[in-house]
Amino acid sequence: LYQFFINLQDNEVRKYLLALTLLPPQQIEEIVEESTQQPEHRKGQKALAFQVVRLIHGESVAEGVELASHVLFGPEDSLKNLSTVDLEKMFSGVPVNELSKAVHFDTPLRGLLLLLLL
Repeated sequence: LYQFFINLQDNEVRKYLLALTLLPPQQIEEIVEESTQQPEHRKGQKALAFQVVRLIHGESVAEGVELASHVLFGPEDSLKNLSTVDLEKMFSGVPVNELSKAVHFDTPLRGLLLLLLL
């Protein structure tokens, strides 16, 4: 969801900010103006993506997704600067399944199939 909005065309950002966020119109106009002046920063798309994810999933998940996007698609050194807190924030909304220690994997293929079915 976050990356969908990050990839929007510049000319679509204003429409989506007005329709899908609770930001005041004045703030939206400021974001659009800054985006027009420096489109390479994608400020409008980032604001839109964050606000939509925040409305649907909450502030914490939005922050985690924003951070994950920066790490995956930002500068190469983004990964080197991650702290434990950052990693926890990135994965806070990710579902986790724990395997019982009683599960035995006879072969790599059987283990993979078992993991896929869980």
